[in-house]
Amino acid sequence: MTVIVEDSAALLGIVIAAAALFISEITGNLVYDAIGSLLIGLMLMAFAFFLARENKDLLIGESMSKRDNQKIYQIVSQIPEVAKIVSISSMQLAPEDVLISLEVSLVDNLDTDTIESVIDNIENKVKQVIPYAASSKIYVELERTKQS
Repeated sequence: MTVIVEDSAALLGIVIAAAALFISEITGNLVYDAIGSLLIGLMLMAFAFFLARENKDLLIGESMSKRDNQKIYQIVSQIPEVAKIVSISSMQLAPEDVLISLEVSLVDNLDTDTIESVIDNIENKVKQVIPYAASSKIYVELERTKQS
């Protein structure tokens, strides 16, 4: 989209400049050239604001769609060792690059090897529903119990 907007702005700028110069030449009044320059500046500002608005979420980061988050929730909640999903956070880094963080509560009395296996299983399940998610950007945290 950026390329199309920039190219459109360039072409429109050329048309405005040519029209302003043509009118200035015919009338002998340089005010039309100045007006053309102002119009080009205003047009460039308008295109810049449009692009900034359209790309804002990619610049500051946006989460994945609710549908994708729901897919993750559904598939992870089906794992028997997962007691509950506390939270799912995600950030879209690029069109096919995401950062996914899950906080889960596991059932009681699991040994360390089983917990590691469950975490690996959660990562694999997430990759099933979000195939472009890299394993290095899927973080699974265990819910911390509050000590009294």
